[in-house]
This record gives sequence, structure tokens and C-alpha cells, in this order.
Amino acid sequence: MQSLVAQYPELIGDADGSLLLVRREQPINDGTEALGRWSLDHLFVTRTAIPVLVELKRAIDSRLRREVVGQMLDYAANGVAYWQAGTIAEAFASTCKI
Repeated sequence: MQSLVAQYPELIGDADGSLLLVRREQPINDGTEALGRWSLDHLFVTRTAIPVLVELKRAIDSRLRREVVGQMLDYAANGVAYWQAGTIAEAFASTCKI
């Protein structure tokens, strides 16, 4: 499923427009000293350069929805707090080299 979403982001897009894949498995720090405590399944940006964080879960995953929502809130909060200027651009450049 992850490769399908990466290849066809319109599967998860909305009416606002296309999503551009920045990177799969984007590291997210939880502090200035911690490098990549978490790994986001997909990082996209919209046409207006708004980051879109995507985490895929299997339907049979028995974890509570609150845990998954909490995970995404952690990712978003720590991404904003610890991604330095240029992090998203560097991740995109790295993806383009592959």
C-alpha cells in the first residue's frame, strides 16, 4: 500500500490539488539531540507548499484510534519544532536522486 500511495498520491488527495511526494520514511526528531526517533511513512507537499504527513495503518491493526491520532500529533508537533529550514527541500532533493 505504501508504494501505491507514493506512486499515486491522488488516492489520498482532496479537491485542493495534487500532492508532491517529498520523501518516504521521513525521519522526525523528538529533540535537538535526537536524530530520527520516528519515521513518517510519507511526506508530501501541496501545490501551495503545505506539508502533508501520511501514516498508513492496516485495517487489522488493533491499536486504538487514539494511539494512531496521538502518533500523528507527535509527528506534526515535532516536525514543526525540530525540522530546520531547508529540511523538506533537502528531503525532496534526496528523493529526486533515487
